[in-house]
Amino acid sequence: MIDVKQAIEAAKKQAVEFIVPAPASLRLEEIERENYQSKEAWSITFSFPDPDSIGPFSVRREYRRFLVDAENGSFLAMKRREVAVP
Repeated sequence: MIDVKQAIEAAKKQAVEFIVPAPASLRLEEIERENYQSKEAWSITFSFPDPDSIGPFSVRREYRRFLVDAENGSFLAMKRREVAVP
């Protein structure tokens, strides 16, 4: 069984590999446990600057949820996390 710190590191590795050009811009947003395809999983949500709104006054961020197997730390899935904008 992996702990939350190991789950975050596994998710961060996938985020950097798949989508985030600058790891320093990655922000941890949420951590949860859930079942995913009959497996216990850590759900780790990161945000990063929206690539379509880069600029000095940009505040928009994209959110991605990474699912990591709670037993062995393997990557299970990545999902877009939609956030309501007021």
